[in-house]
Amino acid sequence: MLLSIILLSACVAIVWADAGTELNPHNNEGENHSELNPPNGSRLKDIPIQGGTNNEVVTVFWSDPMDEQRDEATHVYVMIHGKLRDGDAYWDTLHSVFESAIHDKVPGADRKAYLIAPQFFSTRYNSGAFNDTNGWQAGDRATHPEDTTLTSIDALDSIIAELRIEHTLPWVAMFPMDYHVRYIVGDASTHAYFTEQRPVTVVRPSNFGGTAHDGGRKDTKEYFARYMSRDVVLIVAQDDTDNGGDQFCPAQMQGGIRRRDRNLAWWTYIQTLARSSEPVQLFNVGGNLTGIPDWSDVMPSRESGIGPRLLVLKDVTHNSTEVFGSEDGRRTLFQGFGMPLGWRPAGYNNTKADCSYC
Repeated sequence: MLLSIILLSACVAIVWADAGTELNPHNNEGENHSELNPPNGSRLKDIPIQGGTNNEVVTVFWSDPMDEQRDEATHVYVMIHGKLRDGDAYWDTLHSVFESAIHDKVPGADRKAYLIAPQFFSTRYNSGAFNDTNGWQAGDRATHPEDTTLTSIDALDSIIAELRIEHTLPWVAMFPMDYHVRYIVGDASTHAYFTEQRPVTVVRPSNFGGTAHDGGRKDTKEYFARYMSRDVVLIVAQDDTDNGGDQFCPAQMQGGIRRRDRNLAWWTYIQTLARSSEPVQLFNVGGNLTGIPDWSDVMPSRESGIGPRLLVLKDVTHNSTEVFGSEDGRRTLFQGFGMPLGWRPAGYNNTKADCSYC
């Protein structure tokens, strides 16, 4: 039996040092500091974080399948909030989309599923885990308890591990390798570039927008190869064109003020690194991207059909309910492969890449 784990994220990509949190560490925009009240249908659950020495836990909004269906559950949906740290709202959105898909008999939607939304706290505003409020976005080490060495990545790993505990999903413990993870990234403000090229040229601050880095443990080409081998779906709302989200200089270097353009520029960038045949020049968002190296030598085989995919949704704004509640958004959540592409520029299907940014 195959367990499918769907990770949905509204936050920035995980990077070594996230400029947004460094430049605005005291941001508490939109956070509800009152007592957590789980939405109808969910409950609060504290999950022990593996590797902890101080009884560290990550709090999640969690719902189980019906008791008689738990042993038959085949899907887990984990929706991660953004900088507003409103996990309850994200669980509510996930639940609403899930229920609508069940009602409309969307292929792949099955009640035998777990719905989960973690809640990351800040030391500054919640007596919680992260001192610079949104440090969890960059995978920072937590600051509470004081001597902990755990990070938000450890917390996410522990959520997945919880699903393999015998009393939670007995058959997963029996077949621990038989699961598939899909990462769905919705309208991210920034991405973790693998090299120093950026679409917009400005005076660079000390941290210029999230270059992937791991303390020298791996070469960035290895991270690129790993990324290109994962089931990643980048969802871009075509009407996400206001000046919301991270507007600091490092973020704008990734494509200007519009999140839509930054995400299309990211797609342009990774396809150029891969020397793909996709005519990404037709998106016309590459700006000053130039001299992107040829990393096609580390590209994984695409025989399995697994790798990053881009879905551009027409007539949709930066709204998680619109994005995931749309017909194509629901297909991305509940369908296996053969997913839609959404909007593409005119001539995309009969044009080849011209290596404009090489």
